[in-house]
Amino acid sequence: MPSSFTANVQHHLLTDVNEVQRIVGTIKAEQIVEAVEEKTAAEHGEKPVQDIETSASGNPAVFFTPVLIDSRAHDRYLGQNETMDQVGGHIPGAINFFWKDLFNEDGSYKSTEELEKHFETVDKEAEIVVYCGSGVSATPNVLALEQAGFKSVRLYPGSWSDWISYDDNPIGTGEEV
Repeated sequence: MPSSFTANVQHHLLTDVNEVQRIVGTIKAEQIVEAVEEKTAAEHGEKPVQDIETSASGNPAVFFTPVLIDSRAHDRYLGQNETMDQVGGHIPGAINFFWKDLFNEDGSYKSTEELEKHFETVDKEAEIVVYCGSGVSATPNVLALEQAGFKSVRLYPGSWSDWISYDDNPIGTGEEV
């Protein structure tokens, strides 16, 4: 690295454990509200919540704000094969998009259209936080999401290693529903 190099960190692209804790709390609250709304709708013979189009894209299969993306291999996300940290699993509410799935066989990024298709289940208007084990392999997902047109994408540089260092932080294992 040349001695004239100056880091130009854009802090609006980064987040910390406190912000992720807020998001996890938000996800839990939204899941509770959805369950209550579904039960109430069923009791009144109304259309279930999951049948109502509420995302910016109009696609009911789309994940809603905020979105946590775990960039690690699927087995690490599930908590089945933790090779780096003392505890396996993922941040509750996170969905898994393995960072290596972004690349062609020659190591180049997939096209913008292919990246849009790859992330089609994520609402483009969502607040998105991307993490991995230590903040390094999440970066390709951050760049790919931006290339695919997502506007509110941030990196949690402490990632899983930081998350599990707080005894009170919950840990998810298995698939998120």
